[in-house]
Order: sequence, then structure tokens, then C-alpha cells
Amino acid sequence: MSDNLWRLARIGSSGADRQFWRVVRWGERRAVVAIEPVRYGLAMADDDLGFPTGSPDDKELLLQWLRYLRGAVLRNVEGLDDQQARWTPDRKLISLLGIVNHLTRVEWRWIDGAFGDADVSRVEAEFAPGPELALETAVLGYRKRGAATDAMVLATDLSAASDPKGWGEGHDLRWVLLHLINETARHAGHADATRELLDGKTGE
Repeated sequence: MSDNLWRLARIGSSGADRQFWRVVRWGERRAVVAIEPVRYGLAMADDDLGFPTGSPDDKELLLQWLRYLRGAVLRNVEGLDDQQARWTPDRKLISLLGIVNHLTRVEWRWIDGAFGDADVSRVEAEFAPGPELALETAVLGYRKRGAATDAMVLATDLSAASDPKGWGEGHDLRWVLLHLINETARHAGHADATRELLDGKTGE
């Protein structure tokens, strides 16, 4: 197993950090993927998020960017309670909790729906989750979803086509990954704006 292929960046370096691991199956393949714990109150710079270093392997390069952007979204919920995570400026934009929940479902649709035959859907309620979804639960769900996405990508060729009749409409995995990067980047910027308007905190 290539160290480069399975390298998973850790966020932070404190001795108090804990690392969680999860075995994810995709077809006949298994991958052990790291899931970072929910940690609040720590500012993370781009380097701490695992800013992409580049790779001659296209799959690894695309995953570097997707992982980095997921981290850029999640750093915006650090230090917040559930009420703050639901805040929106003058009822505009999407709350930070809504962004995390939406992006979790985006990856679910485009991976499990497009390549795994899952029965998926898109509903407006995912942008404004109800009180039953706590911030900590949403963050953990996003990390688990990311781990499952990464495992699928590592086990699948980038040229593999999705079902033309399914959510992926026949797009190959390379196109889907680029779409996920684009979607996550847009919402990462959206999350930056919402967090700065909430309490003045900005990403580095």
C-alpha cells in the first residue's frame, strides 16, 4: 500500500489530539480512513488544514483539494454552540450548520447516488436542519461522509462512468470529483462570510 496514496493529513499536533479511524468498504475493497475528532476553540491556518502540496497522481491531487476544502468549511464552526451554528445574517445566506449538512448530502448524492445505486434526493430542508440535528452530530456526519467518499475514490478508476439514468447522469468519477471540489469551495467561501459576520473570526 503506497504511503502517498493512503496519506491522511492530521489537523493540529497537540499531544492531547485523538485520532479516530474507521474501516470503510466499497465493493470488495476496504480502506482505513482517519476521521478527525470534533475540536472547538482552535484557529486553523491553511497549513494546518493540509493545504495541497501537489501530486503526479491525479486521484491523489483531487483528493488533496477536496480534503483541504472540507477542512476550510469545518474550521468555521469551531468554538460555536448549536444556536450560533444556526445563525444567519438577517435571515439571509445559509447557516453554518446548514452548509455542513448540505455538503454532507451533496457527497452522498454524487457518490452513493451516482455510483452506488443509492436512492438519493435533494430537499430544501437540508439547508435549514431542524433542532434534532446538533452541530457535533452534523460535523461527525460530514467527516464520516468524507471518509466514505475517499474510500470509494481510492477504490475506483477516475474514468469510471456513473449510471446514465442515475444521479450522476453518466458523468465519470473525475468530473464528479471536480464538481464536488467546486461545490465545496463555493460553500467554504460562503461559510467564511457567515462566520465573519457572526463574530468577526476570519480564516487564515
